Amino acid sequence: MSSKSFVPAPESIDAVVLAGTRGGRLFDLDGRRVAKPYLTVGGEPLVRRVVRAVLGARGVGMVFVVGQPDALEQALQPLLSENTGRLRLVEEGEDILQNSYRAYFLHLLPARGYPAAESLELDTALLRRYQKNHPECRRTPALFVTSDLPFLTSEAVDAFLKQAPDDAAVAVGQVDHRELEHMRVMLGEQTTLDLWKLGAIPLRDAAVRMNNLFLLRPLLADPAVYSLLDTLYSHRWLLKQDGSVHFSNWWAIAKGVVSYSFKLRGWLRFWRGFFNFVPAVVALCLARLTRRVGHWLSWPFRLFLARRDMEFIGSLMFGARGCLTISRGPGPAIDIDVKEAYLSLVRNEEENFRRVARYLNEIGPGKVPVPPRTSPRRGDDFDPATENPQAQQPHQNKH
Repeated sequence: MSSKSFVPAPESIDAVVLAGTRGGRLFDLDGRRVAKPYLTVGGEPLVRRVVRAVLGARGVGMVFVVGQPDALEQALQPLLSENTGRLRLVEEGEDILQNSYRAYFLHLLPARGYPAAESLELDTALLRRYQKNHPECRRTPALFVTSDLPFLTSEAVDAFLKQAPDDAAVAVGQVDHRELEHMRVMLGEQTTLDLWKLGAIPLRDAAVRMNNLFLLRPLLADPAVYSLLDTLYSHRWLLKQDGSVHFSNWWAIAKGVVSYSFKLRGWLRFWRGFFNFVPAVVALCLARLTRRVGHWLSWPFRLFLARRDMEFIGSLMFGARGCLTISRGPGPAIDIDVKEAYLSLVRNEEENFRRVARYLNEIGPGKVPVPPRTSPRRGDDFDPATENPQAQQPHQNKH
């Protein structure tokens, strides 16, 4: 596959789809252990659905998919042949942090004409030197997307990219939580929308939930922030599967942010951020606890949680501008993290998948592809247990 047949528009944003399987969650299905990117939904592997949606976005240039090349080649074959040079595969590393590093610093930047980083693995000292020696790369953005989003659409990707500021080091996509609640009410309990997946951040104007779309300009922040982002992502579940608060994750996030800021921000900036951060965390916890009783009871605490205040505090602690973008449409917020969520979608000839897709197609933006009912059942058109060499690894908890 030639890499010179596609020249991205200068204003386009290249994308990274994270489809690594090392140390990832495996699903035991009919005696086979299948990695998430290769679960079949809507007659095709999840990773193919996600990559197709990203390729269809008008604001996206090149697309780099990180994972096991042999398995990706089979899963993405129809798209690879149609997007020669634009769609590229990247050999995965040990975890999601290394995968993100490899895609951006060893492939995306060179494809844009910049030098590659010196090391195959992430090295903070070498990246600081790269950051100093190549200031022309500092504002180069990348869209990062996970590969477990069955309802992602090209229109949702474009909407997110349009909202992300040009000077943000980190822009995190959010969805208004009321859209997810309305969807759950309309479709009933027996869908992929498990209550434990509907945990929200109760900001002042509206409760929000992360929608799995991230825009990063990695060189606008100190390279040590990458380890912090890995910590935040690894502890992103704010609720346990039984619906109770996941206090250990809350603690890990708070400790990681404070530790990072203390080491890198200097005393004055650290204490300025700290005395803003701690009250916000306390208010956030109290707002979540009281919200279960009634929205009115959480209101006094939510007064301290305006979105701009959260962005300001995050920027103080990170040392680079962070942004929360609230987009329309709950589709990107629905991911597959546990086996139960997947089975709820695909049982009875994918009845729940079709129900959710029909609902999303009615409210927009974009259309979720839904094959006819004669499409192959899961595993009929793609056998990850056979084609994915990582499928036999023992299960680990890290995503």
